[in-house]
This record gives sequence, C-alpha cells and structure tokens, in this order.
Amino acid sequence: MLLFIMGVWSIWKRRNRCVYDGISPSLNKVISIWKEEVQLWSFAGAKRVSHLLAQAPLGS
Repeated sequence: MLLFIMGVWSIWKRRNRCVYDGISPSLNKVISIWKEEVQLWSFAGAKRVSHLLAQAPLGS
C-alpha cells in the first residue's frame, strides 16, 4: 500500500511541476522523485521503507 501511495505522490508532484512550471513530463524523473521520497521516509524512521529502495526500478 505504501508503495502505491508513494508512487501516486511522485506522479502528482511531477504533474504539478509540468502544469505550473512548464517542464516536460519524464518517467525517469518520476522514478527519481520516488526514490528520493523513499530515502526521506527511511531517514525519518519509517518502518519497512528502506527495503523499497532495493526494489526500485533502474533509472536515473
């Protein structure tokens, strides 16, 4: 469930940047945003989140 929520959040953040800042859509950037969010949650002490980084799809 957390994986889904963080994925949707990452897509929403990128969508907002595209709409309001005029940047281009990018799946690689969405994946990058997702990885950053997982790291931040892990650093904040969220349980069972750090293993998501190991399962993250490859990309820049």
